[in-house]
Amino acid sequence: MTSGQRCSAFGLAIAGIAIVGAIGQGALNRSAAPPPRSAAKASLFGGEPSASRREKVSLNKADQAGLESLPGIGPVFAGRILELRRQRGSFRSIDELLDVKGIRPDLVERLRPLVTL
Repeated sequence: MTSGQRCSAFGLAIAGIAIVGAIGQGALNRSAAPPPRSAAKASLFGGEPSASRREKVSLNKADQAGLESLPGIGPVFAGRILELRRQRGSFRSIDELLDVKGIRPDLVERLRPLVTL
């Protein structure tokens, strides 16, 4: 083996070591980190931002999108909340959410720290 061939072989060995090290550290793995979660897409059963980290949603002032930002409230429940508010006027208690068809007590309890009147 000539000295030029030895230098080429040595360079290839160093490059191989660098690539293996980068793979081991995840530098070449583009899917290593999951995409950030949107508050609006938070899980129904956990993972939503705590009340102290987000602004409370007003049941009496929120629009469809504002209500849908709440965990467990999608387009159907948001529409029902808006319809109840239109029919009755302002909410006087968070517990009035129980009058919305399909909303159960466990959802009201999860929403309680996230909403205001």
